[in-house]
Amino acid sequence: MKEITAKRSWTTKAGTQVTAAITLSLAKTINADGYKMTVDCCELGPVIAYIPGHMAQYGLTAFPAYKLRSGTTVVGCIGKLALSETAMGIVDEMIAEVKSHPAWAAKERKVAEHDAMMDKLDAERKLISAAW
Repeated sequence: MKEITAKRSWTTKAGTQVTAAITLSLAKTINADGYKMTVDCCELGPVIAYIPGHMAQYGLTAFPAYKLRSGTTVVGCIGKLALSETAMGIVDEMIAEVKSHPAWAAKERKVAEHDAMMDKLDAERKLISAAW
């Protein structure tokens, strides 16, 4: 499988080393009625955080900033790992790096063209249904 992976590391306020990664898959293997086939795709995987001695944490969630009792401001999380503003900035850089790939830009253009076509079709359907 063709994949582009971005990784970043940082140290938490408690001194724990965290490594986060995100992957952009450009091909995947599927099962087509028992036959293994490799097809082109452009899929962004979840953000994964690796902390030594703990299970990997999956999925990025951003939310309005709030202060913990310790005084740390939290703006998001990866699984159960709270993210400070600095850590969220590092994760945002990592995501931007993966999304800067030409395949992602082509996918975004294709999605925008499809959305425009669907809006046009919906408008035509509304005109036809209004005539009835």
